[in-house]
Amino acid sequence: MAGSEVLIIGGGITGASTAWHLAQQGH
Repeated sequence: MAGSEVLIIGGGITGASTAWHLAQQGH
């Protein structure tokens, strides 16, 4: 279960980071 949580959390961080970079480039 812990591994799944790490993957979910890690995926969320990666998605947020990607969105943030795209937003910075957009502006």
